[in-house]
Amino acid sequence: MLLAVYGTLRRKGGANVMLRLVGAEFVGEGIVRGYKLYASRIPFAVKGSPNDSIVVEVYDVPNEKVPLIDFYESGYERVKVVVDMEDKKLEAWLYEWKGDLEGCERLECGDWVEHIERKCRCFR
Repeated sequence: MLLAVYGTLRRKGGANVMLRLVGAEFVGEGIVRGYKLYASRIPFAVKGSPNDSIVVEVYDVPNEKVPLIDFYESGYERVKVVVDMEDKKLEAWLYEWKGDLEGCERLECGDWVEHIERKCRCFR
């Protein structure tokens, strides 16, 4: 199953080891349009306008390991999205936040890794 990850499961996100442990294969990086990124200690992707976008990494996760990732992402809803990659478009699953955003800040850059590395425009 193709999975688009935008936060802690990305290579520099801190929890990427989980994807490696389940044997997920890195496919590439891309953009998902129509989503905004918010964060407190962790990131939350929520539906936005067509002009919004977030940066993702796509992984091919063995189907039998998907329940482990679903458990890690409990509280999020897995939804189908289109990922614009440099040379193609892919359909993948993304964990969308449906809960409260009180106390969260909008990450205008749409990139969790840039944010944690303090490179995104949130810090300019």
